[in-house]
Amino acid sequence: MLTSKEIMTKNITYINPDLDVEKAGEYLIQKGLSSVPVVVDQGPRLKLVGFLSEADLLNFCSNQVYFDQPNMTVKDLMRNHPYCVGEDVEIFELARIFMDTKYRLLPVLDAQGYLVGVVRRRVVLDKILKLIKAEDSHLLNRVQKKDLHQLVNHRFIVG
Repeated sequence: MLTSKEIMTKNITYINPDLDVEKAGEYLIQKGLSSVPVVVDQGPRLKLVGFLSEADLLNFCSNQVYFDQPNMTVKDLMRNHPYCVGEDVEIFELARIFMDTKYRLLPVLDAQGYLVGVVRRRVVLDKILKLIKAEDSHLLNRVQKKDLHQLVNHRFIVG
């Protein structure tokens, strides 16, 4: 089964928690991003400390203009405990997470808790569409087929 490690983007775009919020907003717009991990650089490793989205920025910027709030840094606005996944999360579990949370991007952490990649909702959709179309036979061979009769019967017995 495909896992987050196999489909994640390893070239991670991220921002620093000390960045000015307005500059962070300009950065997201310039790069065409809807959200971005906030990290502290620890040498060759990246420690995830938060997450910033367009919605977070839109809320803050609207209030800043309307209520004349002082400018802040990313660490003042970011979500401190973002939803993360490990490297071994299967594609259908990723799909479920994306459907349940409405997130567009999930940070992927290694066993030590360092950021090693991100999984985009669009990539998960693309891989599942390829499974449906069977365009990518090596993907199709890795999906464990379920017996539909067992699933249906199980549903009626349990439900």
